[in-house]
Amino acid sequence: MARDWREYLRTQEIKTVAIDAIKPYPNNPRDNEKAVPAVAASIERFGFRNPILVDGDGVIIEGHTRRLAATRQTSRPTRWPPCA
Repeated sequence: MARDWREYLRTQEIKTVAIDAIKPYPNNPRDNEKAVPAVAASIERFGFRNPILVDGDGVIIEGHTRRLAATRQTSRPTRWPPCA
């Protein structure tokens, strides 16, 4: 099964998407508000190293905290984060 996932991931496209086009999953069970400042600082220092995963409708599968952090960066908010 792991090989199937790796092959699937190799075929996925990573592209930049307008931050406003990415929608939070309404039933996201996590509250990571405390992690947002640290993630924002990491994005500012190192850039995006892990894309936000979205479905075909632009709803976040994984990356809610990264999305929040991208909008709250102090020096240059990310308006076009990488998504897969």
